[in-house]
Amino acid sequence: QLPSGSPVTLMEGPINADGLVWWRIQTADGRSGWCIEGIVDGGVYIQTLVPAP
Repeated sequence: QLPSGSPVTLMEGPINADGLVWWRIQTADGRSGWCIEGIVDGGVYIQTLVPAP
């Protein structure tokens, strides 16, 4: 689990599965994994802060 506000780079996706939108992300220190997009159970899971170039 990443702390709220952690910047990540989107590496792959979106993938629609299990009724959710998934993105493969990577942190600044090189950790990677899959994260859901949107609001689930009151928590925001991916929020775009800087538009892609």
